[in-house]
Amino acid sequence: MVCPYYNVLSIGNSAFYYCSSLTSVTIPSSVTVIGNNAFQNCTTVIYSQAAAKPDGWSNNWNSSGCLVYWGINGSNFAEADGAQYLQQGATATLVRYVGNAAAFTIPQTVTIGGVSRNVTAIGDQAFYNRTNLSNIIIPAGVTSIGDIAFYNCRNLTNVTIPAGVTTIGAGAFNYCSGLTSVIIPSSVTAIGNFAFYNCNNLIIYAQAAAKPDGWSSSWNYSNRLVYWGIGSSEFIEVDGAQYVLQGTTATLVKYTGGADTFTIPQTVTIGGVSRNVTAIGAQAFINRGSLLGVTIPADVTSIGDNAFNNCNALTGVTFGEGSQLEAIGISAFYNCGNLSSIAIPASVTSIGDNAFYNCNALTGVTFEAGSQLKAIGNYAFESCVNLLSITIPSGVTAMGNYAFSGWSSGQMIFIQGLTGRLAGWSNSWNSSCYAQIYWNAGEKTTYGFVPNGGSAVASITDYVISARPVTTREGWYFAGWFDNEALDGDPVAFPYYRPDGTKTTLYAKWSLTPVTDGKTFDTAHNLFVGSVQVVFTSSQNVMYYTFTPAETRSYTIYSTNYSSGDPYVVLYNAAKSQIAYDDDGGSGWNFRLTMPLTAGQAYYYVVYCGYSATMTMVLE
Repeated sequence: MVCPYYNVLSIGNSAFYYCSSLTSVTIPSSVTVIGNNAFQNCTTVIYSQAAAKPDGWSNNWNSSGCLVYWGINGSNFAEADGAQYLQQGATATLVRYVGNAAAFTIPQTVTIGGVSRNVTAIGDQAFYNRTNLSNIIIPAGVTSIGDIAFYNCRNLTNVTIPAGVTTIGAGAFNYCSGLTSVIIPSSVTAIGNFAFYNCNNLIIYAQAAAKPDGWSSSWNYSNRLVYWGIGSSEFIEVDGAQYVLQGTTATLVKYTGGADTFTIPQTVTIGGVSRNVTAIGAQAFINRGSLLGVTIPADVTSIGDNAFNNCNALTGVTFGEGSQLEAIGISAFYNCGNLSSIAIPASVTSIGDNAFYNCNALTGVTFEAGSQLKAIGNYAFESCVNLLSITIPSGVTAMGNYAFSGWSSGQMIFIQGLTGRLAGWSNSWNSSCYAQIYWNAGEKTTYGFVPNGGSAVASITDYVISARPVTTREGWYFAGWFDNEALDGDPVAFPYYRPDGTKTTLYAKWSLTPVTDGKTFDTAHNLFVGSVQVVFTSSQNVMYYTFTPAETRSYTIYSTNYSSGDPYVVLYNAAKSQIAYDDDGGSGWNFRLTMPLTAGQAYYYVVYCGYSATMTMVLE
């Protein structure tokens, strides 16, 4: 906006209050009075023809601190292609971009007052809040980038800082959340506070070998990942991935592609030389929500901290044959909620803190034969609630706090070669873990089955029989597997584990009437909407119920009128995987659990109480 160069003598109080779309205002020298807060809550740049603030302008005329340039006239100001320039000495500064283009190239020269001037600076706030901007090209002659110059250019994805730039101002790229990488040339000797603050997807490549003294101690306040000593000859981007030279080999430091699957190449060419890819850097694939699978070549020796953090669509990781992987970093697969299985190479020696935290779809974690694993970090497998069992190799000498926190009583931990906790294992390694722990697991056992008239069941060689083997017999109801030929006593419960090698043959029992004693998943009581009386005894303080909803909706189950103890409930799906839990969600010590259930799908409610007791349970 340009105020007319005649007639306008004064601007009143709050005259342009909250004109937030104003990008620039030119105030003629005729204006001798400006009231309080005239431009309050504006982010405009103000060009004043006056050389300094006239006495008649209120001390609070610019209470919002808009950027002001004094002494502006036709001989020292120009506007071209949506950008405004000022003569500063013998050169020009781009002081404000008012265009809306997605891409903009700053010219090397601009004509001001009939004279061609080299553009050598980008002024403070020059591209402030230009949210349409995605690509900016800065010419080689620019030596400085001003304070908050690109503030909130959140769609800016590509910027090249040319060699010759010496200064980057405070907050220069603040809130440029679309930036994924930037190379800072060695010519930059000063960077202000918070220069890359809230650039949450950014990796910084600095040509300097270490932070120069002139860079503020808060230049990287958000602690974005920085690779030092990286220039164009140490960097390459190919097929949606960025690599840097580290010693004589390459590290994949950032994946920017959008493919469903990605195969990391064995080699990339950096600086004209073919380099083996031997590492996946910290945060390399962080938040890549579309990534379903990744293949890692055999030469990769390390997976960095947070490398696949929150890749919540990732279902599988494939390691090359003969993998030399040694380290899985902190939070490497944190919150990969669809990762279903992983085979950890024998060469791995350490698994970092939170490495598989909340990988709640994991059903299989295996360690290759000859595993060299030595250390498992804090919370490494916390909340892996669907992982039925894990076998810890005998060489693990260090185990962190809460490594298996959140595991339920239906899960199992087999520990090879150890009869008890080593000195290097935290006292809290299994805190908040209710899994069954089996020491000195030894070799796997072969279990056989006698179906007694039912369909044949193949033998199983494993530490444990995780789920009841299925056999059928026409006209009969299955009554359980027993550990003796006479079918005496109670049926065995699953998972079934015999580390001493006895009772490894199981015998099927059949009945002409259905068996529902509530002692196992397989003999669960049928549950219907309504109330039921539950009786716990000293020999049976767990009760199993099965429920198949008739309609898809949320169902609530709760306890009331308990006589003693502290009842709680666990909800399982048809695969007997835990999906929800509640204790004391109701009044007092009663449980109350509400979950959406799908019509026609089988579910199990397993109710626990530590004492002989009675209670009423309601499903509605």
